[in-house]
Amino acid sequence: LYGQMCYKGKKYGAHRVSIEIHSGKQIPPGKIACHKCNHTWCVNPDHIYAGTHVDNVKDWDKEITARRVNLLHSENS
Repeated sequence: LYGQMCYKGKKYGAHRVSIEIHSGKQIPPGKIACHKCNHTWCVNPDHIYAGTHVDNVKDWDKEITARRVNLLHSENS
């Protein structure tokens, strides 16, 4: 789940608002607010960057791979 904020009657993702306030810039068209930490509830601007949907999917794939490796390692220990 993503946190939301309302401004002038329009809803915005809290993570998007966080990075825009922190950087002082709007996220450019065609970009989205991506989480480096892969926690959708996170609004820490150090964990968020403007990227593409493809960037976001690649981040998630890395996270899933790391979780699988950790799981396999713990099962074989």
